[in-house]
Amino acid sequence: MTDDGKRDEADGFEKLLALGLGIVAASVARKAVAGVWKASTGKTPPGGEQGEADGTVVLLWGAALGAAVGAARLMAQRQARAIARKRRS
Repeated sequence: MTDDGKRDEADGFEKLLALGLGIVAASVARKAVAGVWKASTGKTPPGGEQGEADGTVVLLWGAALGAAVGAARLMAQRQARAIARKRRS
């Protein structure tokens, strides 16, 4: 196997690991933000089935959820890169 073959295999491993960790991290972040939302407001987070939610509330929920999921995915990608680097060496 050439050096390029090893690099392609490592890149594939890193991408697969980043995908898996990203999915888990996004799920955990969503549950955490929903828990914080419920604890702070006393209400369940707005969802597609709730038509009575105020527009401002929906925007705040979207911003909070987007920021949390984005940060969690970024941390997962960085962790996947670190694991892949350790695996290569």
